Amino acid sequence: FFRLLGLASDASAYYALCDQDDYWLRNKLRRAVATLEQCPADVPAMYFSRLRIVDGSLHPARHSHVPVRFCIANALVENIATGCTIVLNRTARDLVLRNLPRECCMHDWWIYLLVLSKGRVFYDRYAGILYRQHGGNNVGYDHQFRRRLINSASLLFSRRPARFDVYSQLTNFLEFAQ
Repeated sequence: FFRLLGLASDASAYYALCDQDDYWLRNKLRRAVATLEQCPADVPAMYFSRLRIVDGSLHPARHSHVPVRFCIANALVENIATGCTIVLNRTARDLVLRNLPRECCMHDWWIYLLVLSKGRVFYDRYAGILYRQHGGNNVGYDHQFRRRLINSASLLFSRRPARFDVYSQLTNFLEFAQ
């Protein structure tokens, strides 16, 4: 995703992330752009929204939880911005490209941390994405907050190499933040 952001035209005003198996609803981009236009163009800004979680055939299952905390302390240990809902203004995209991590566990989490620390993040309760959960997902959505928190903590404090190395991401971010 970082490479694709870098390959995208510098002339674009907005950049949206997308996975091949997600289904965007008609108003997704319109709502994102209308929200981001509330922010001056020279301020890094990011929009993200709620998800409507569906099965592989787009049959509804549930909605994602509504995030409660939008602060850097929470963002260090929990990503609440799912990549396929993210839309960035050009200034946020440039911020990301100037601050690529050596390591991070998830591109969307890194983007969320950067923009939250240097700009503005907007959340929309509208679920503009049908987020497919099927047997082929690389990453899934766990609607149980307690289980998500336990999984995040175990990854953070684990000494074994992990696919999602939260500690390395935190180290990279803290170096950036200084």
